[in-house]
This record gives sequence, structure tokens and C-alpha cells, in this order.
Amino acid sequence: MHKNSEALKMQLDREYNRLQKCFHDFNYLKQSLAMLDNTVGRDSDAARRTARLESLFPEGITQLEREAVQDLKALEKKFKQLVTRLKHDQANEKSTMGGGL
Repeated sequence: MHKNSEALKMQLDREYNRLQKCFHDFNYLKQSLAMLDNTVGRDSDAARRTARLESLFPEGITQLEREAVQDLKALEKKFKQLVTRLKHDQANEKSTMGGGL
């Protein structure tokens, strides 16, 4: 059971790190969009690219950001709950085995 707990902890850690990277990349894209938006008046190509991006995000980048933040908070909460559960399971496992050597 201990090996399963360790494997699950490692899997959760990898998934959490992957989600953090996704959120970081999202913020980078958001900043890039803001920079592109600033050049729309001076660059016709930027206006065309901005219009294409807006068609991909009809609800707007701000709404996407709000949803991403909510999703990340929910995932962090679930992650912490799982870690707590794993620690509790490990403590129970140790107590049923006599507390270790």
C-alpha cells in the first residue's frame, strides 16, 4: 500500500506541476495578446491576427482568465485534500503495522 501511496503522490505532483505550467503559459499568451492589441492601430497584420484570436475566444480573454483561475483554485483544493488523505492513510498504515521499526 505504501508503494501505491508514493506512486499516487508522484502522479499528483506531476499533474499539479503540469497544470501550473498550463496556467503560466495561459498568462504568457494573455500578455502577448495585450501586446498585440497595443499594435493594432499601427499594424494591419496585428488587426487581422487579433480578429482571428477573438473568433477563437468569443466569451473574451477576461472570462477565460476568470475560469482558469477558478479551475486552478479548485484543483489546488482537491490536490491538498488528496495529499492530506494520503498522509492520513500512511499514518493509519504505520499504526496498524506497529508504528515502524
